[in-house]
Amino acid sequence: MEVSEIRFFVAGPSLQPESINGIDSDKDSWMLRSLCILVDTSQGDLHLYSGAKRRSNKNRLEFARVPLSNVSRPSEEAGRHLVKLRRKGIVPQADQAADNFRHNRLHRFCDISSQDGLFAATPRPLWFVTERGAPTIVAHKSRHVSPAGGRPTPVCGFLSSMPSVFRNASSGFITMHERIGRVGSQRLTLYNGLWDVFAPHGLLPGGCSVQKVPLGVTVRHIEFIDDASISTTSRPVYAMIVSHEIEGDQSYMNDDGLSDEERQRLRDETDAAKVRKQVEADLGGFDMEQEWVEEIEREDCFTVDSKLGLAPTIPSRKYELWIVDASSQWKVLDKYQLDEHEHGTALKVMFLTDVVEDSDEVPEKSLVIGVGTSIIDNDGEDVASKGRILLFNVKKSKKKALNKGLKEAPLELTLKSEKAMTLGPVTSISSLKSEDIYRIVVGAGAEVTVEQWGNNKLTQMGK
Repeated sequence: MEVSEIRFFVAGPSLQPESINGIDSDKDSWMLRSLCILVDTSQGDLHLYSGAKRRSNKNRLEFARVPLSNVSRPSEEAGRHLVKLRRKGIVPQADQAADNFRHNRLHRFCDISSQDGLFAATPRPLWFVTERGAPTIVAHKSRHVSPAGGRPTPVCGFLSSMPSVFRNASSGFITMHERIGRVGSQRLTLYNGLWDVFAPHGLLPGGCSVQKVPLGVTVRHIEFIDDASISTTSRPVYAMIVSHEIEGDQSYMNDDGLSDEERQRLRDETDAAKVRKQVEADLGGFDMEQEWVEEIEREDCFTVDSKLGLAPTIPSRKYELWIVDASSQWKVLDKYQLDEHEHGTALKVMFLTDVVEDSDEVPEKSLVIGVGTSIIDNDGEDVASKGRILLFNVKKSKKKALNKGLKEAPLELTLKSEKAMTLGPVTSISSLKSEDIYRIVVGAGAEVTVEQWGNNKLTQMGK
């Protein structure tokens, strides 16, 4: 048994900012909070450890295992249901590469129904909270994960709303479900609290609002844009990486564009070359098929028998970056389409500091949307393991407002910078703050690099 993921988190009542600063310290809240460690194994088992100070030596922190009395690994019934879905073509066949790589399944959250804890997006989704200071688990209601029943991870994404513009509002969360069946059947579920997630008369008070959001696309990543000038309590704005399932046209393969005379001439030249090689083999006294390594060449001419059928369409995907308004039926405000055969594999809304070398001025920071991509060729293979880092700004377009006579300037995406990564496909992007300077940590292939913004470009500072 191997450890797949380890996550530290604090479970208990949320502390208000004034309590943390010591203005209005709440001792009861501190007593009901506990430091925990959750371990996720390769077989899907979860092990919870809670920290406590020893009575003999209060400066020493020890962790003790907390019995969960719960099975977190997938059941045999779920496995049989998954095989049935794959046999009927509702769920794609198992991908060995996808089985070897797994996205983060343990998500920390803060200030949801005045609670801090962790959400485990395992085959049986679980919430880790505290009751009277002791860590406990609560199962996510099965009716909220049923649309992706049978999948190894029914909840594939989790976003905790912790924006600074929502400090005085009820912070909720979003769950993103695996898609099965036709495109557009994927579901985003929005909550205002934990009340409806738990059983009646559960542990935590608060209201809940569940809303299904059909977008007609497959959502790959979602991030909240935490900027007061862009998102407000009445209009929260999110960034998404989505993919469209399209059918690629291969009608160009139905005809080689040659006439009958040109096609016959190419055949004669190919036959003459084969005869020449055979004569040379006979004169040399050896068998051409055993001694010669023949090159596999594509025929430059071919004919298509329309009675047997023409070249079929091939399924492919088109990736886009969206910014959407969650208050208006998730209206798409602006979008940016990635290049052909380019997949969006990472998304992060973060701060970035503009560092000016040999300058005494205080460096400025700005909020950007970072997108990591991976380039796939037409045959489904990695193109020399390459990818890109794209940085976007979201600003209000006064020009569009004047041209269209709008009262409020609409939001638009602006490509700030792009950088090609030859180390490998970009699969993760994170923010790194050091000495009040925000940089980007990029996972590209087997390398992890630190990129710094300055002079309108990204420069690698280390790896």
